[in-house]
Parts: sequence; structure tokens; C-alpha cells
Amino acid sequence: MGAFLVGMDPSLDPITGDVDSIDNLDTAKMTLRWALERINTLDAKSGNLSKLLKEARDSLAVRARHTEEKELAYRGRETYYAKLESLLEAYCSEKLDVQNLLHREVQTEQLETDLHERRQTLERE
Repeated sequence: MGAFLVGMDPSLDPITGDVDSIDNLDTAKMTLRWALERINTLDAKSGNLSKLLKEARDSLAVRARHTEEKELAYRGRETYYAKLESLLEAYCSEKLDVQNLLHREVQTEQLETDLHERRQTLERE
């Protein structure tokens, strides 16, 4: 009876040994019931693990987005402080052209508004 089990996974040796010792129909039925219960148990565990894996991936994605948002905010602050530092240096060295600065700021704000509106339009599509 064990001839069909040649080449199977060595970790199944205890199981295959039990299959080889089946002598009657009742023992075979009992063994098959046990195997079916074991398969169902493993299938349930697999389903639970799949669910846990999905939840972990979703949680990781949320954390990654949160981290990315924090990083963007940090870069924004870095840019702001770098700009502020350069303005203070220019002001202290009396090389600051206030009129030109105001013109650039208005242009920058308009570009940022346009970019934001464009992003929202693309997200809706």
C-alpha cells in the first residue's frame, strides 16, 4: 500500500507509516476523517493567517503614508527656514530688493494654487 507514497515529503513519514498499517475499512474511514479534520484545521489557520497578513499590510500602508506626510511637512519647514535665513542674510547685508521679493512671492503663491488645483483635478479623474 505504501508504494504510491514513494518520493513524498519526509516530514510526512509518521502519517505514511499510519497509512501503511491500515488493515480494514473502518480504520481507513477513521484515518480519512482525521485527515479531513486536519486539512480543515490547517485551512482555517491559513485563512486566519491570510487575514492577519492583509491587516498587517494595510496597517503598514497607513503608517507609510503617515510617515510620508510627516516627511513632506518636515521638508516644507526646512525649505521655509532656508528661505527665511537667506532673506535675513540679504536684509542684513542691505541687498534685499523688497519690491522684487514681493513680486516673486505673489508668483510663487499663484503657481502653488495652480498646482494644487491641477492635482485635485487629476485626482478626480
